[in-house]
Amino acid sequence: MRAIKPGCPTGMYTHTGHHLDHQVDNRHTAQPIITQEDAIRLCDRNFGIGGDGVIFALPAEGETDYTMRIFNSDGSEPEMCGNGIRCLARFVADIDNAQPRTYKIHTLAGMHTCVGRCVVVTMHPPTPMLLY
Repeated sequence: MRAIKPGCPTGMYTHTGHHLDHQVDNRHTAQPIITQEDAIRLCDRNFGIGGDGVIFALPAEGETDYTMRIFNSDGSEPEMCGNGIRCLARFVADIDNAQPRTYKIHTLAGMHTCVGRCVVVTMHPPTPMLLY
């Protein structure tokens, strides 16, 4: 496990779903330990480690097992990412050293059910938007 900030008690891992995302074991606190500005610097492909975003495994909210938050490489925060939550399900199964099981993961878009190691995700249908 490699810390990404001096004195930072958490680890950072890299998974590839469809793009290159970095997973942060942030289960000890509800606030991401990396700021949106840090995510921009980290994901810079010329001066950072490169990547499309940083995904955080945060403590549970409500009746879920974990909370997922994401900072994109431009610092924005999306509600959800289908490939990202698949990587997160595998990530938490690996760090929990658990047998395959179902995880309930809270996101800004609501709760999603994921099966660890097999990486099956139940997602809500997309909301149609009228773009002008």
